Amino acid sequence: MVTMILMLKRRSGMSKEAFRDYYENGHAMMAKKYFAHLFMDYRRHYVNSTRGAKNLDESGALRKNREESYDAITKIDFKDQSDLDEFERIASLPEVSVELRKDEANFLDRDAMRVSICEEVKTWTAMDTI
Repeated sequence: MVTMILMLKRRSGMSKEAFRDYYENGHAMMAKKYFAHLFMDYRRHYVNSTRGAKNLDESGALRKNREESYDAITKIDFKDQSDLDEFERIASLPEVSVELRKDEANFLDRDAMRVSICEEVKTWTAMDTI
């Protein structure tokens, strides 16, 4: 399995609610149109809060009204490298690429977007400890 992780930030001036609504009801449906046959799993994880030294005040409490680095973390699983290659081929077709970029401009800050191809390593789960 090959996994793609996308770290996504909403465009300036857009609320978190509008970002999520557009992603779920617009962009995700476009992904389904072009790529559903290639995705083993497609999940969006919406960031409610982050933890870490930069997000904590002097007492260790989570800072209020701190802007999150990303609004969504998307995880796409492909069966293998050939499915990822086919995804990239389809996404680069001129008619698809133009449509995707135009749609992304409606809700994403593309300059903030980060995409990583990852290898999953399962260490253990709660079920493994029973």
